[in-house]
Amino acid sequence: MSTESPESPETPTVTACDLVTEDEGAAVLGEAVNDPVEQVISPGSADTAAMSMCTVQATATPGKTLSISFRRSPVSDYRPDAVRQTLTDSGVTAEDVTGVGDAAFWGASELHVFFGGNSYLGVNVRGLDDGPEALARAQVVAERALDRAR
Repeated sequence: MSTESPESPETPTVTACDLVTEDEGAAVLGEAVNDPVEQVISPGSADTAAMSMCTVQATATPGKTLSISFRRSPVSDYRPDAVRQTLTDSGVTAEDVTGVGDAAFWGASELHVFFGGNSYLGVNVRGLDDGPEALARAQVVAERALDRAR
């Protein structure tokens, strides 16, 4: 899924589906899954952020999904405090999560992880409860994804 950036041919661009395997999706959702579906929202440039999403859907239970959002920017324009404030303004409580990335919190059924200065990873697990089980599974995915994204 990696493509080469036009600005730097020798530097591969990591996309969201590069950060999770089909087997990991199946393990998180607890059943067989369809092929991951990737959406490149913005390819990025020397001045703008690259952003993509990857969705893995359970085969037998379509409401069970694992979604990964990945954003990497050449500038610091997507900050944890701003994302947290947006959630708070929407009436969503953001719960701090330690041990993942440089800053992380759980809110709106999504684990929001900020790392490496200008990178963001969102992990959303749907079809499970919105509590500890979904958060624990999202953390496992995030830890593996961070290793691949760095």
